[in-house]
Amino acid sequence: MEDFATQNMLAYIKPTEIKNNIKALQHRKSPGADLITNQMLKKLPNKAITFLTNLFNGLLNIGYFPLSWKKAIIIVLNKPGKDKSNPENYRPICLLTAFSKLFEKCIQSRLLDYLNSIEAIPKFQFGFKSHHSTTQQQLRLTETINNGFENKNHTGAVFLDIAKAFDRVWHDGLFYKLKCVNMPRYILHTLKSFLSDRRFAVRINEAQSSCRPIQTGVLQGSKLGHDFYISDIPLTRDTNIALFADDTTIYCNSSDTQIITTALQKHLNKISPWCQKWKIIINPSKSQAVFFSLRRTQTPQPVKFDNESIDWKPSVKYLGVILDKKLNWRPHISAKLQQAYQRLGVLFPIINRKSTISKKCSLIIYKQVLRPLILYACPIWGSCANSHLNKIQIYQNKILRIITDAPWFVRNKAIHKDLNIPTINEHINHLSNIFFHSLKYSNG
Repeated sequence: MEDFATQNMLAYIKPTEIKNNIKALQHRKSPGADLITNQMLKKLPNKAITFLTNLFNGLLNIGYFPLSWKKAIIIVLNKPGKDKSNPENYRPICLLTAFSKLFEKCIQSRLLDYLNSIEAIPKFQFGFKSHHSTTQQQLRLTETINNGFENKNHTGAVFLDIAKAFDRVWHDGLFYKLKCVNMPRYILHTLKSFLSDRRFAVRINEAQSSCRPIQTGVLQGSKLGHDFYISDIPLTRDTNIALFADDTTIYCNSSDTQIITTALQKHLNKISPWCQKWKIIINPSKSQAVFFSLRRTQTPQPVKFDNESIDWKPSVKYLGVILDKKLNWRPHISAKLQQAYQRLGVLFPIINRKSTISKKCSLIIYKQVLRPLILYACPIWGSCANSHLNKIQIYQNKILRIITDAPWFVRNKAIHKDLNIPTINEHINHLSNIFFHSLKYSNG
């Protein structure tokens, strides 16, 4: 390991880094309190990029995050199907200033470079890592389950719900953990400045509240520190763990149901004092457990966390994919098709047989809005039964017939050929090839 002086040398920001970060910004993002949009940043001249480079390097050198960049605007969205009169049924969306997010990316790259160089973030943590996606973490878990099926084993998995994970990050605890890994002082001081004296205001329509201080937590629009804070979660020899940001899963594989429940319970008992120490709250009532098995077995005894039972369920939604106990993918595909038909209903005014928009525009809407919804994580479940895939193909056939206003006697195969649209099977194979080719860049 490098000596202390070398570790604390300032890693200067270059104009090309800022240009690349600006290029990576999404176009359609709402602005923060300063009303500066990402589109504005993308049109900055080279002279302004040079000024930003000098400014950011100066801020890193003194370990300071500007106060005007710390104000967040919170807008709230009602959760679908939830009672609008209950404040807990609203999802907060945090709007940060464009310059804040740009400077934060520069800090984050240096933070992660250092943590990865000393291997402080374990391999089972996939959140906020380059070349690590939700689909890869889903593959890691489902491969274990499928290997268990092949070896006539069962797999028990507990999916823990961390209550308000971003809101409850203990700042002093985070700084202590960063000091324990000898985090360079300029990064540590900048992070302290980043997290201190933060303010927020809630906006509803045109009305906006007064500012309030933020005492704990990491903003949801921010990526700094949260993944590292929970990466020292306790491990055991008899279980595996999968982390994606705050999505925490522990699982165990065995032919004996008693061995599985004992191992999972032992791990949960070990996690409980760790949560108390670092002020992390796990909600057992929202946590779920699934017993994956192809055989008919008696349902095991429920596992407990802090003396509260976590019952076994027939399926669970994990990182956007529904995992049923036999991994036949029927619940997942049915749920996705239901969402897709509902979304098609919303788009019916512009996608219908009498639509005035061009076929080209309608196809773009289908490819960019509807097809990604039903094919999310398809490299994981793409090998399911043909009867399930046929239902998705029927959905695509219906949309293509609507777009082309094709009469009943025109074959679906001819419509696909004329529009140059691959079948669902062909597109899944294409996406799977891209996905599995990219695995070599994930570094385990």
